[in-house]
Amino acid sequence: MKPTLALVYAIPVIATQTAKIANNVLFGRDNTTGIWPYGPFRTAGRDIVNSRNETIVWAGLNWPLSGETMIPEGVEYQSVSDILDLVKSAGFNMLRMPFAIQMVDQIYERNGSDVALKEALINRMQRY
Repeated sequence: MKPTLALVYAIPVIATQTAKIANNVLFGRDNTTGIWPYGPFRTAGRDIVNSRNETIVWAGLNWPLSGETMIPEGVEYQSVSDILDLVKSAGFNMLRMPFAIQMVDQIYERNGSDVALKEALINRMQRY
């Protein structure tokens, strides 16, 4: 079984290490960062286990996005870091964040080059 894409949305979502972890887990490489979630994941019977053979137990929630801007709710009141600290302190270890397919389309339109958040927002607002 292939690793779950939920890792991409796992805490810490915004941390610098997330990209390294996601890359390692999603593509079956060893976790060279030495930090949670210790990928790659695999199945063992009915369980999902990490590279330390520890059973993974997901405790997740949804972080909704705000209407047409597709910006995560709450960031106008608290920093992303504070919100994620609150989520983590409540015992959650996974965060599901929907995204607009236009975000992926813009990357394809640019031959794989990422789109800066400011540019993506301006492009989106110009459509309305």
